[in-house]
Amino acid sequence: MIDEARTSPVPDPRVGVATRLRSVPGWKLAADFLVVQVSFSLDALLRRRDTITFDGPVYAVVLVLSSAPMARKLAAAL
Repeated sequence: MIDEARTSPVPDPRVGVATRLRSVPGWKLAADFLVVQVSFSLDALLRRRDTITFDGPVYAVVLVLSSAPMARKLAAAL
């Protein structure tokens, strides 16, 4: 799929993939950047980043709590 995205008519497309704080499948390492899904520990994210052999940037998702009900729902789910 990454190879197909690179055939886009858009000049020099950048392809990113989402990943979790576990091992990254080999096919995802062909992406230009990784987006790490929501984590509640910066230390865990940094430790995980140190274990990945990946030359591109790794971006962390930031979850913005838009309301008190959303915060309560998230807290209940954890």
